[in-house]
Amino acid sequence: LRGKGSEHFRCVIVVTLTAMDDIPAFVAAFRVANAVKEGSREVPTNGMISNAVKIKAEPSGQKLFFDEWEQYWNYIISPIFFGYSTTHRFNPNKKKHKVILGPPKVKVEHTKLQDLERDWDRACADYKREFVRGNVSEKFWTPEQLKAHVAKERAEFKLELHKKHLARAERKAQLVKSPEPWMRPRVKPKPFSEEQVEKWEKKYDKKAARKRKKDRKRKHELHVQNQIAIKKRVWDRKIEMWFLRKILSYNPNKEKLSQKMSLME
Repeated sequence: LRGKGSEHFRCVIVVTLTAMDDIPAFVAAFRVANAVKEGSREVPTNGMISNAVKIKAEPSGQKLFFDEWEQYWNYIISPIFFGYSTTHRFNPNKKKHKVILGPPKVKVEHTKLQDLERDWDRACADYKREFVRGNVSEKFWTPEQLKAHVAKERAEFKLELHKKHLARAERKAQLVKSPEPWMRPRVKPKPFSEEQVEKWEKKYDKKAARKRKKDRKRKHELHVQNQIAIKKRVWDRKIEMWFLRKILSYNPNKEKLSQKMSLME
């Protein structure tokens, strides 16, 4: 690293020493560290080290890597010991956790009918865009126009075919729920007694009496409405005749005017 406004560089130098003859590696490293720190010429630095800020010597062979003995066995008995590899294998089926911002998206399921209707709308839009006014020749079509025409007819055919299929399926479902009379299972006739016949007769008589009562009430209301309408028409006719007589009484030519009024009627 080079300081600002300076021609000197700062760096970290790591030196590894091994034991030679009777001198341990740690003793040799300690002597080298002191020599560099004091600026002695016994260690040739070739001008690379001018000011040593921090010098540290550590015995790597005496460093304790495991606090307990069991951790050594957890380290030494690894998959590599049995011939396996520890490289990470990518699993494409594994789902990754994604951060979703905002409300989660709701997946909307589309039916086949909706998809076909969307295709039909898209084909109609393409057809209108190709067959615009002034872009159609009298003798022939362009390849794009023919393609749009065929796509529109095909989309319409698929849509109509699917609608017929849905109608047929709905009809079959209805027949399963309530089949036709000739397809229904035959019901065996049940015997009935005289008491049941008398109950049915009484029930039918009561039903018929209620119906006759409703009919009489309806006819009476209709008769009252007709009488009111008749009285109104008679009164209107009387007013009209009185008005005509008044007009004739004030006119000197009563006969000619009455003849014309009769013709008008």
